[in-house]
Amino acid sequence: MIERLFEWAASGHGAVKLCISSREWNIFLDAFATCPKLRLHDMRLLVSGRLAANKHCQARLLRDPENVEFLESQIVEKAEGVFLWVYLVLNVVEEILGDGGDAQDLRATLDSLPSDLEKLFKKLLASISPANTPTALQTFMAVLQAVQGGVDLVLYRYPFLAKYHKDKDFALKMAVAPWGLDQVTEQLSLARRRLGCCKCFLEIREFENRDGMLPFRDYITISHRSLATFLRQKCASISTVDSRDALLQLFPAQVKTTALDTPYFQRTCRSNHFVKELEYLLAFAFDHRYSLDAKRLSLVLNQLRGVVGITYWAEDQVLRDDRFPTVINP
Repeated sequence: MIERLFEWAASGHGAVKLCISSREWNIFLDAFATCPKLRLHDMRLLVSGRLAANKHCQARLLRDPENVEFLESQIVEKAEGVFLWVYLVLNVVEEILGDGGDAQDLRATLDSLPSDLEKLFKKLLASISPANTPTALQTFMAVLQAVQGGVDLVLYRYPFLAKYHKDKDFALKMAVAPWGLDQVTEQLSLARRRLGCCKCFLEIREFENRDGMLPFRDYITISHRSLATFLRQKCASISTVDSRDALLQLFPAQVKTTALDTPYFQRTCRSNHFVKELEYLLAFAFDHRYSLDAKRLSLVLNQLRGVVGITYWAEDQVLRDDRFPTVINP
C-alpha cells in the first residue's frame, strides 16, 4: 500500500500531493522518513481545553488539580490516538458533570468505556433509556435522511417531529399563527432538551451566513460521518418513508409559526433563506417522489403556497428546473 501511494504521487510529476494520516508505527515512520510531516500532540490540549471551558468542571474538579490531571491522562491513554473517541467521551464527561456527577463518577464511567470505537458506539446507544429509545431512533433516521437528501433538520423544527409521530397530519391541521418571542424561545429550549436523548451521536451546528437569523440559525447533524453506517443499521426498523414525509411536514409547521416580516422571509432576490430551503425541499421531494404520497405532498405544497403568497412562490423567486413541475403538480 505504501509503495502504491508513492507511485501515485510520482505519476503526477509534482502535480499530485497526498496527505496521509497514520499511527506512529515503525513501518510508517521508516517509509515516510524523508517526507514532510506533522505530529499531533494536541489531544491533551483538546481535553484540557474542553474541561477548562466547562462551568461544571470549573466548579467541581478544578479545585483539585490531581483529579483533572488524572482525568486528562486517562482519556488520552484510552483513546489510543483516535480523536473521535476523545470527542465522544468528552461529551459523556460533560453530560455527567451537567447531571451533578463528581470525579468518582467520572473515573467509574471512564473505566467502563471500551477503547474500541464500535464497542463504544454500542455502549453509548445502550445507555439511552428504554423510554427514550423510540424517540432517539426516529431522530437518528430523520437526520440520516436529511443528510442523505441534502436538506437540513433545523433545530427549531425538531420538536415538531414528536408531533408528527403522534399525528402524521399535524402540520396540515395547524393554523397559521406566528409565534411571539416567548414561544420561539421555549421551542428552541425544548429542542435542545429533547436532543439530549440522542446522547453523543448528534450535535447542533450553526449555518454559515445566518447571523441574526435566530431561531433558524442552528441545525442538527451527525457528530461524525463514521457514525452514519452504525446508526443506519440500528434504525433498520424505522420507516424511511415516514422519516422523509416527516421532513416535508416539519417545513410548513415552521412557516406557519413564523411571521412573514422576519429576516427569514426578506426578499433579497435569490439569497432569500426561505426560497433556498423551499428549493431544497422541492428537490428532495422529487428525488423521493415514488416513495412519497403524492396527494399528501400536494397538500403540503399548496398550504405553503397559501401561507407565503405569490410573492415568495413566483417563478423568478423559486429556482426550478424541469423536474420540479412534476413535484408541484403530482
